[in-house]
Amino acid sequence: MPATLPALNLIAEPGFRRATLDTAREIERRGFAGISVSSSFGNMSQSVGLALATERIPFATAIAPIYAQSADEFAQNAAYLHEVSGGRFQFGIGIAHAPAYVRMEVKPGKPLGDVRAFVAKFKSHAEYGPLPPVILATLRKRMIRPLRRDRRGSGLRQCQPCTYGRIVGHRAGVEAR
Repeated sequence: MPATLPALNLIAEPGFRRATLDTAREIERRGFAGISVSSSFGNMSQSVGLALATERIPFATAIAPIYAQSADEFAQNAAYLHEVSGGRFQFGIGIAHAPAYVRMEVKPGKPLGDVRAFVAKFKSHAEYGPLPPVILATLRKRMIRPLRRDRRGSGLRQCQPCTYGRIVGHRAGVEAR
């Protein structure tokens, strides 16, 4: 049985954005599992390019910082991506880090509360069409609690292995330790 190729991270740096789309087509042709797009240089914009340049490969933002735009704006863009990609897009979100807050000129609140409120607002925007699955970038056990309450269309990324094991066990019906 041939080995499954992993998902790859793809960053579209200024001056190389068209070349990045060619690279994405090659990644798809070779049979890699997926493409994730880092928040550097506009991952929602790059995701539009991936939706139009590829045909089969799943792709996701990794991560879209929740403080970068409103939940409404993200919902409009994510619904568009979900539709034009034929359901291949996954919306990876997170809180980012202190240097990003300075760049975005935002003052974040409490991470858990902010993520919970963002996801609720995001999922409330059905008027834009079906929304993609939401993937939470989380490194803390408390950040995964929203997943236990709402298992529809949510997933984990950038998670500590011990925490991931607890959630996977929980989702499979095994009590977390």
